[in-house]
Amino acid sequence: MTDAPTPADALRRRTVLAGAWAAPVVGAALASPGAAASTTEITGTIVFNPRQYRGTRVGDRVEFPPLTGTVTISRGPMPSKAFVNFSEPNERVDLRRDAGRFTPVDPVTGRFSFDGIYNAIVDGENPFGFAYAGIAEEDADGAIFGYDVAELDG
Repeated sequence: MTDAPTPADALRRRTVLAGAWAAPVVGAALASPGAAASTTEITGTIVFNPRQYRGTRVGDRVEFPPLTGTVTISRGPMPSKAFVNFSEPNERVDLRRDAGRFTPVDPVTGRFSFDGIYNAIVDGENPFGFAYAGIAEEDADGAIFGYDVAELDG
């Protein structure tokens, strides 16, 4: 017999070293899965459903039904609120919402609804404008959502 290492000894040594290196990496990934997947971008969507809304004249202004939609996210927590902005006012339309620009997002379903939207121009023509929905950056938890657009007709 010789004391020279055999090919089996070299294979055994490489296997032990590889296992010793991999164990802490696997352990860290299991302990903090967010860190293991941190290279994947978090994405989300916000979508009006339906995408077109018809207003109804009520007294001297046009009121719109609730603007509804859904938020989704690829991973992580659901945003708590969505915002709405409107197209620039002109001689025919000045869209507003007295309740403010934010509305809650259901944490389970992702549904949202903006109610109380109206044309602020008294006795104006049939309004035509757009509503833009999105998620505020501070509520997005790093996710990229973009915007969605709904058409509002008087």
